[in-house]
Amino acid sequence: MVQIRLSGTPSSLTAITTILDAGRAAGDLRSDVTAEDIAASLIGTFTVAPPSGRQARAARLLDLLMDGLRPTREPGTRAPITATPSR
Repeated sequence: MVQIRLSGTPSSLTAITTILDAGRAAGDLRSDVTAEDIAASLIGTFTVAPPSGRQARAARLLDLLMDGLRPTREPGTRAPITATPSR
């Protein structure tokens, strides 16, 4: 397992926490997301977006991240898998 240490960024984590708190209070964000989750996700997004396709790839990954932050179900539960078999 890879561990990402987010030391040396207390002001960034504080700013992210403030934004998350406001989003949770408004009911727009999941209650179980931490500032460290967001920081690690952003680091990963910009690490895997290659320079040649960085803008489009980063935009897609950020869209996926934002969709995942929405409170669609209870934290800690998974949505049912409903796959249609290929024919």
